[in-house]
Amino acid sequence: MSALAARPGLRVVDWNHGRKRQGNPGYEIATLFSVVIGDGTSADPARFVHVRMEPGSVPRLWHSHPGWTTTIVLEGSLDIEGQTFTAGQLVVVAPDVGYGPLRPGPDGAAFIEIFSDTAATRTDWDESDPRVEEYRGRGWIADEGTDRAR
Repeated sequence: MSALAARPGLRVVDWNHGRKRQGNPGYEIATLFSVVIGDGTSADPARFVHVRMEPGSVPRLWHSHPGWTTTIVLEGSLDIEGQTFTAGQLVVVAPDVGYGPLRPGPDGAAFIEIFSDTAATRTDWDESDPRVEEYRGRGWIADEGTDRAR
């Protein structure tokens, strides 16, 4: 353990460890790593999620969140509603405003999503899109915890 990690109030995390896959290997939406901001004493802490999407991955469908969300592109490019965002660019979305689909560019995409609080991580899907049920059937949408349909 490094001296930095041993200091009270500091936490060192490897975001390549414990990554969760959404979808089947070779044909997945993304790999995710989520971290709660704070020491766990807050009832509703901010959270960030590190996401990787491989080139050619299926899109993350149109959706909304009940709280503020910021998406920051780290590597590659990310297409959101026909607009391409590259490394260093970000999108800020207000509560309950729908957006999507999110598609990785030709080199894939790595990005961070920052949520104003844990409740904001809940994803509300466009239930009129038939792909939502298909994605559920493939295990790409989990209707439990903070990632569930309304």
